[in-house]
Amino acid sequence: MKVKAVISALFVSILLVGCGGENNEVKPNTQVIANVNGEEVTIHQLNQALGQLRGKVTPENQQEIKIKTLDHLIDQTLILQAAQQAKLDRSPEVLSALEAAKRKVLVDAYIQRTLQGVGKPSVQEIEAFYNEHSQIFADRKMFVYTQVTMLVDKDVLEALDTELKTIKTLDELLPILHEKNISFKKVVEAHPSEKLPPPLLAPLNVLKIGDVGYLKMSDGLLVVELQQALAQPVTLEQATAVISRQLYHQKQKDAAEKLTDSLKESAQVEYLGEFAPKPKPKPKS
Repeated sequence: MKVKAVISALFVSILLVGCGGENNEVKPNTQVIANVNGEEVTIHQLNQALGQLRGKVTPENQQEIKIKTLDHLIDQTLILQAAQQAKLDRSPEVLSALEAAKRKVLVDAYIQRTLQGVGKPSVQEIEAFYNEHSQIFADRKMFVYTQVTMLVDKDVLEALDTELKTIKTLDELLPILHEKNISFKKVVEAHPSEKLPPPLLAPLNVLKIGDVGYLKMSDGLLVVELQQALAQPVTLEQATAVISRQLYHQKQKDAAEKLTDSLKESAQVEYLGEFAPKPKPKPKS
């Protein structure tokens, strides 16, 4: 990724930083790295901006990114000063956006502080997940199959049902579709187990080479003919890092939901206006 693109993305993401008003606190000269029309840019602002780049800063590009980031902070300060001179910081739209940004920052900070106690998955949890999902790990395959999809309503699907049960190859199916003027799309696909949706993975795992399978959908029908199923297993050692991240993110999500539920239990929440609960109809006498 080019440094210019990285910094440009960063510039957009931090444009609202500092819009909350002026800070008259006197800072030591060692913290000040630039002065823009009398307004100071500090090393803390630079470090905060660099922190948002995370792994994109390397020892090779560190100094270049620092300089470019500082230049963008200066540009940001100039734009901020112009916006304040135009009194945009007093407009209802900007005040509302600033309040929304403040709410999000506070919410995210509180959740992150709360989630610090979430422990990383244990070895036993990782092994259990690996064994429970053998189709995408120990029994992982690369499936190559021909797929025919058609958008048909329920009536057409029911009319096709009997004929579908008699065919053994897609070559037998296509003339039937042409005869009935049913439009379809035929493609050859190749996907590993983990890239397939569960409703499609399940039948592919039981089909033999050359077999045809059907998957009824809410808006049509999907027909597949399996060409190859190449074993590509993933060992527990290879999968540990991926499983650990997935389980950790799930733990964080569960903890965040638990936090929200606990706060709701002790809160008084009242829905008003159009969102107020509708009165229950009186029973007829």
